[in-house]
Amino acid sequence: MRDVDRSNPAGILRVRLIISAENTSWIIGKMGERLVQELTRAGVAATMGSDPDDSADINHWMSYGMVSRRAGRKSTVCITHIDDPYKTAHLASILGVSVDLGLCMSRDMRRALVQWGIPADRLWYVLPAHDVPAAPTRIRIAIATRLYPDGRKREALLLRLAGELDLAPFHFEIGGGGWDAVVPRLREAGATVAWDPGTADYQADYRALITAMSTCEYYLYLGMDEGSLGTLDALALGLKTIATPQGFHLDAPAGLTEPVETYEQLLEVFSRLAAQRQERLASVRDWTWEQNALDHLLVWNALLEGSVE
Repeated sequence: MRDVDRSNPAGILRVRLIISAENTSWIIGKMGERLVQELTRAGVAATMGSDPDDSADINHWMSYGMVSRRAGRKSTVCITHIDDPYKTAHLASILGVSVDLGLCMSRDMRRALVQWGIPADRLWYVLPAHDVPAAPTRIRIAIATRLYPDGRKREALLLRLAGELDLAPFHFEIGGGGWDAVVPRLREAGATVAWDPGTADYQADYRALITAMSTCEYYLYLGMDEGSLGTLDALALGLKTIATPQGFHLDAPAGLTEPVETYEQLLEVFSRLAAQRQERLASVRDWTWEQNALDHLLVWNALLEGSVE
């Protein structure tokens, strides 16, 4: 019901969530706890336990497998993981008998259940919620090269990128010396950077480089000097690459995920990756526990008023 008025419906005084003891320590238990918390914040007298409450306005069973009897003024049940005809038949046996309405977790499941013979007027859906992380992960990019005074690694392209694009969606793992002037610019552009300039022990440096690289999603190389051996390490680790189409890079089948040669190509790749990440974040941004509780309240209030369609 994300496409209707989300104002807090009034009139529900008591809601009882029913959950079996063996499910309180797993995801259904978490869902119940979050729902009780947000319902309470919305002014509802919400409780959760193993038994229904005959005095409640709404009894909401956290699983269709837990339903034992009709209780309270109206009752609903959470529908999850219906994947065979036996579960469908069990659900059909309780809807309209022990519970008034089944709440799927998606429009798609509601559509499927209707196709499988469940009456449409006995089903609705409430989208699930998730815990919002303190900070979303960044796109992690590995770089394994030294820089030289003549600029042969074309780090000037990366410096220009830092001057023109918000790099907050990105984290760089850099191995190799000479990045003193570049790392601060990347950070000023919003990126986080872990830089290991290396030591006199190249074997230890290589082990550290591979360890850092293995935490990344992409490998970046901008030089036009035949190729980077780091590209081979990245491909051997299964990383995607943003690298120049030249030298032995061209001899690795499917090795160039994002071939870049010009600055415009580099800007396009980083802009697109940042935009795709933003789209992923936005796709579930409002799937909060607060919204989940309000969506439940909308359904319950409509059920009590006899206006569920």
